[in-house]
Amino acid sequence: MSSMTRSEPFFMASPATPAPVSFPLCRYGIEFELESALTLPDYAGSLFRGSFGQALRHSCPTWREGQCHCDGLARCAYSMIFSAGRADHSIQQFSQAPNPFVLIPPAGRQTFQAGEMLRLEMVLIGEALPFIGAMILAWRKAGEAGFGKSHVRARLTRVLALAEDKLIYQPGMSGIAPHPTVLQCAGESTRSQSVTLEFFSPLRLMQRGNLVTPETLTPRLLLTALLKRIRLLADLHTNHPLSLDVTGLLAEADELTLSQQLQWFDWKRYSTRQQKGMVLGGMLGSVTLSGELAPFIPWLVLGQWLHIGKNCTFGLGGYRLLAQGEDA
Repeated sequence: MSSMTRSEPFFMASPATPAPVSFPLCRYGIEFELESALTLPDYAGSLFRGSFGQALRHSCPTWREGQCHCDGLARCAYSMIFSAGRADHSIQQFSQAPNPFVLIPPAGRQTFQAGEMLRLEMVLIGEALPFIGAMILAWRKAGEAGFGKSHVRARLTRVLALAEDKLIYQPGMSGIAPHPTVLQCAGESTRSQSVTLEFFSPLRLMQRGNLVTPETLTPRLLLTALLKRIRLLADLHTNHPLSLDVTGLLAEADELTLSQQLQWFDWKRYSTRQQKGMVLGGMLGSVTLSGELAPFIPWLVLGQWLHIGKNCTFGLGGYRLLAQGEDA
């Protein structure tokens, strides 16, 4: 399949109904200069997540016997960002809570030459935001260790806060420059009757233990995944209460209609933790929701930064909203 491309998140700009939503997060651009040529697999999110996790783990002062032994009161960067652990919640019980980050690999290219810039993007959420310094150090060490099977070394050159395209770090700076860490998500007026989600990375949703296919996707399934993810991240990783009535909104979701232009996409990845290859599948393309959308718009806008579905930490379930009349 051709390489996947990505567009910048889209803010709908018209009078918001209901009130705009604010959420503690920041999306960073992390740029490297490659020492030699690098060829990436079809989807490189898990590769970069593995490099980042390994580098971050090495920073943990209490790592032993395959796990972090921080006491929970003074948690290290690894336990906070990468290993959220078990958590129970009124809307879901799970063995692994959602991690407070999203990693987005380079879009639209698979081969880079020596001396070229390699750019990743990463969203930090809530309690992970104060660990931006540890994140930068981990990415620097990951680049020094090398990416991919050939361990191609890369020099970290700068980090940007993308909301304002602001340089916050480069080698030689005395510290990390201040930058906004709260996202304001505007809504659209009640006149909006349709919205399109264009997925730039595969969407993986589960229903009763099975992957949802384009033919079985419904507004409720899509919005359940979105709203639960937002609620869980907010409750487990922030001190930022949200007026998000998941049950009430899902009842309204049943009144919406959905049309889709989705295709199934399978690709292979190698799990360093499990020491084996894996085949993952998901949906790529566009989904259009129609109906009374006003209550959902702020959450759909926010979801562009948080993604939807399984494996969001290495960039799956990423989408952008298309303005009315804009081509998918």
